[in-house]
Amino acid sequence: PRLPRLEPGRAMVHVDDLVDACLLVAGDPRAARQVFNVADDIPYVSADIVDAALGTKVEWLPRAPL
Repeated sequence: PRLPRLEPGRAMVHVDDLVDACLLVAGDPRAARQVFNVADDIPYVSADIVDAALGTKVEWLPRAPL
């Protein structure tokens, strides 16, 4: 399918990395009542997510100028 490339990127995290983060803060009393944002450092755009889900490269339409 031909889909527009959408921005901005989205933060994602692998389940193994999320479990590691949860175990790390669960064992540290300094983490009590704190909020943590767990994500990798790559901003994924919708095109990347769809390509990964389909296991192929989708032909993307260029973004229309504003």
